[in-house]
Amino acid sequence: MRRKRIRTHEQAHLYLQQEYLPEHDQRSTCAAPEAENYHRRRPGRAELEEVFRLERERRISNDSVVRYENRFFQLHAQSRNYAPAKRKAVVCQWQDGRIEIEYRGRKLAWGGRSPARRRERT
Repeated sequence: MRRKRIRTHEQAHLYLQQEYLPEHDQRSTCAAPEAENYHRRRPGRAELEEVFRLERERRISNDSVVRYENRFFQLHAQSRNYAPAKRKAVVCQWQDGRIEIEYRGRKLAWGGRSPARRRERT
């Protein structure tokens, strides 16, 4: 800019907008290899909720109980979706506090049990 005798901010902005940036943009542009548009559609509300949930992997006990955040969840026996003992399930918690338990991508029905009790040492 010194060679162009630019001394003020206004002159610098004018030079950048009129000369430098158009030339710079022209040097650094290239044609797209394909004309395809690879943008995805905006995700729906359900998809966004699923993305912003917390997921924790937990092991299913022998009596079909999953422990999560000091609570026990008793899994109901179901013919096709029943999760075997000692396998891993995913506990999903949404922002509004809802909890779901999934095994191999399928939702499992469950019933809550009392929170874990501390054992008193004597």
